Amino acid sequence: MWYWDGWEEEEEKSQMATSPYHTKQSQSHYHDMDGMEFQQAQNLEDDLFNLELRADDGGLTTSTGYSITPDNQPDISGSYDVNVIIDSKKMLQDFFKSYKCKCLIPESGKIVVLDTRLPVKAALQALEENNVKSAPLWDSSVRDYVGIITVSDFIEILLHFHNKNQDVFQELEKHQIKTWREIIATMRGQGGGQLIYADPEETLYDASLTLLKYRIHRLPIIDRAESNSILHIITHYRILSVVMEMVKHKPASFQSSIGDLPIGTFKHVVTVFQDTPISVVLTLLAERKISAVPIIDANGFVIDIYSRSDVTALVKQITFNFLNKPVREILEYKKKEKVHTCFRTETLEMVLQRLIETRVYRLVCVDRDNRVEGIISLSDILQFLIGGEA
Repeated sequence: MWYWDGWEEEEEKSQMATSPYHTKQSQSHYHDMDGMEFQQAQNLEDDLFNLELRADDGGLTTSTGYSITPDNQPDISGSYDVNVIIDSKKMLQDFFKSYKCKCLIPESGKIVVLDTRLPVKAALQALEENNVKSAPLWDSSVRDYVGIITVSDFIEILLHFHNKNQDVFQELEKHQIKTWREIIATMRGQGGGQLIYADPEETLYDASLTLLKYRIHRLPIIDRAESNSILHIITHYRILSVVMEMVKHKPASFQSSIGDLPIGTFKHVVTVFQDTPISVVLTLLAERKISAVPIIDANGFVIDIYSRSDVTALVKQITFNFLNKPVREILEYKKKEKVHTCFRTETLEMVLQRLIETRVYRLVCVDRDNRVEGIISLSDILQFLIGGEA
């Protein structure tokens, strides 16, 4: 386990070591509020959404540089067999009930853990340097894990100071994670929140339901009984990878096209333009509780995508007024990657396989002209496959 409060520990060989700080993975001490899981702030500045909307090419456009697609939700009533979906859910639920969380723990790895005494900016740098998007939080005063900090929390932090016209750079340097948690608790009129986690002996089915119930993307596996160690972080990607690897005979629903299934978002998809200020982009992500926004050109063609996970790269450009920069300038600091897309005519299995192979969280569903129709994420697929009663 690696700690980032001024000291480090090298990776330990034994997975179930008795020390509360060592697991089979190395662990780094930084910190993640998103996994805490803090509920989304309900009252971010809402002036963005008080703007007048006007009709534009069948969609909605605002003077601040974003657009909302018209209702592209296909009429799929009668296009699929409900019994096929029920049978598919039952099959996968039974599969996940037969495996425990501990089966996901790899032979080796690294978990970044942040100490709550770290300055917020240092925590953001730690995530960026280690190429992770969240980290469990360790409070040395109680000698326990107290939550997870995620990129969603950093978005809230940045917007909080920006909307108050405060110097974001200075505030990030000044505040520790611990004091920021106290500010958030005061803003929300609630306590610091509790860490949501899974026991190694829990089934993958229970862990999946926890992810869906709390709408979180990362779930620590903690060995409370013996070592109080974080053994692994469960994600939608990891769970769905198991499906693709171990379920040899896929459910019948996997052969249906995504356009014929009740899955994904095709109604009022938010897109932004290259000149949209990054503050507007972050506000859209926070207010609408979405994980990413496609970036389009003047013709509506998809040219890039900005996601919550890109927020850590902002640490390289935190200067006075940097949140007023257009998103195209911010993207210059981001490693150029292909925008991964899909078509409605592709099968669920094809879409899921592409998500696993490319290791991305979502695909932008486009038409044959490369215009946005919808977005399909790993959480959408997990919800469809095992969410609810079979």
